[in-house]
Amino acid sequence: MTGGRGIRRAGAPFRDFAAGLAVAAALCLALASAPAGAATGCAGDAVAALKIPGAAIASATPVAAAASDPAYCDVLGTLETTGEGAPAGSAKFEVKLPAEWNGKLLYLGVGGFAGSLRPAVNGPDLQEALPQGYAVAISDTGHVGAGPFNGAFDASWAIDAPGRPDRAKLADYYFRATHEMTVAAKLLVQRYYGAPGIRRAYFDGCSNGGRMGLMEAVRYPDDYDGVIAGAPYMDVPGTNLSAVSRAGAFIGAYIPPPLLAKIDEAVLQSCDAGDGVKDGLIQNPARCAFDPAVLQCKGGAGADCLSEAQVVALKSYLSAIRDKRGHVVYHGMSVADLSSEFGLVPWEETAPPSDPAAAEPWGSGTPPIIWAAGDGTARFFVYADPGFDTRRLDVKRNIAGDAVIARYRRTLAVGSADDPARLAAFLAKGRKLILYHGFADAALSPYTTIRYYRTLARKRGGYARAQQQVRLFMAPGLDHCRLGPGPNSFDMLGALDAWVEHGTAPEAILATKYVQDKPAQGVARTMPLCKFPEEARYDGKGDVNDARSWHCDAADRRMEEIGPDGAAAGLSR
Repeated sequence: MTGGRGIRRAGAPFRDFAAGLAVAAALCLALASAPAGAATGCAGDAVAALKIPGAAIASATPVAAAASDPAYCDVLGTLETTGEGAPAGSAKFEVKLPAEWNGKLLYLGVGGFAGSLRPAVNGPDLQEALPQGYAVAISDTGHVGAGPFNGAFDASWAIDAPGRPDRAKLADYYFRATHEMTVAAKLLVQRYYGAPGIRRAYFDGCSNGGRMGLMEAVRYPDDYDGVIAGAPYMDVPGTNLSAVSRAGAFIGAYIPPPLLAKIDEAVLQSCDAGDGVKDGLIQNPARCAFDPAVLQCKGGAGADCLSEAQVVALKSYLSAIRDKRGHVVYHGMSVADLSSEFGLVPWEETAPPSDPAAAEPWGSGTPPIIWAAGDGTARFFVYADPGFDTRRLDVKRNIAGDAVIARYRRTLAVGSADDPARLAAFLAKGRKLILYHGFADAALSPYTTIRYYRTLARKRGGYARAQQQVRLFMAPGLDHCRLGPGPNSFDMLGALDAWVEHGTAPEAILATKYVQDKPAQGVARTMPLCKFPEEARYDGKGDVNDARSWHCDAADRRMEEIGPDGAAAGLSR
């Protein structure tokens, strides 16, 4: 935990100071027992001489200590990928090797459709890894992305030619490159430091990075001692059917940002107090009972009300996609914080489409991110046809039919990790998994993660048993992996390490909201993130912006409460 503020649980205070001393002492011991420096010089030929199978070292560059980062060796290269029934491929990688190593490896996930060495990771985890002595590894998962959004949603690499999927790149993106790079990174780190082995290995990722972490756990349970999976893109078919539907719903019903803010005001007025305090933050949006129709204009349109088309689009966004039998294909989205900085804009909306009837409604302009993802998935992953018109999927309705759903599942399920039963081997080895998701996420439904965890708990015999190795933390006011009006900065890596190393399971995670999301400007608010199904409860006294005025209660199950909005989104009681 950070910030020096305690979080109370019902009946007993946290022993933050003592726990902090214990963790610090263990870290000092680990650093003392780790090699004092590299056994190998930081130069390309010296690292290449370590002879990591399949790896070609492009460079090894000494980086001087700066700010909070220590001195480290920055290694870049490529790794040949083979096996898993796919042709050989190649993945670019980077490994950062600190001068003072703590004996552990941290592997970082990447977002979107990957294709770069840009990590998709909880900010504090990324910032603390090198200073704490972790060797840090990442790969591009076997291809290079191009185009808008820094190439993160370029799907054109997924085919060799029309009608011919690139099996090597797809296997690498879905799972192969991450596993093979994990094996190579462990060997590189071990040989670089002249160590007998890696003491601990952790995976940390959000969004697609969260999916990567879950895939590692279900396919390669020996790779990591612990995994952090934030806002995981776990259901690839459902997510992309939903993406086309959600962005498509707003093509003819664009809602400008000022009106999104009006919607947020109405939502807060409707259900902010449902968690016991009106503080501008909704602890559990699934409990809400907000109907967009209450904002519909009376006899026309206006700047402060919604047109009928906008009401229909918003209801579609908030509602689950179902098949013809009524089964949930993908959950609806959260009603909270639509006007957030990383909310409906830019995920479902950017600007009104230049040609709403066209196959590419935004023309040469920038489409919403979720449309770029869903459209690219349809054209390159599902239909392997660059000229495929995604509008043919009838995006004005939730689904185009069960045949389309079946095709999505047939072509995309190989990349999914949404079946908690597949965690059995990982858990049988005593591994640990931390899940988290923001309730203001406009990219991936937080309710899909909740369903996953509830199903896991049911299969494991209840929450108490599931929590022995897997814990979920829902974050009110957190956008997709970052930003948002709620406390959005928290240390998951420290929590995972304390759990794996010392058996100290995270009862709650201290979350901080900085002024304008800039730590240098000071703390605006702190709050505990309680382990699901607990919900943070205000004590009724003290500063509502201070975590010491809140507590978590192990007997609490309020996060399971479902109102009309949660039911519309597809959650069941």
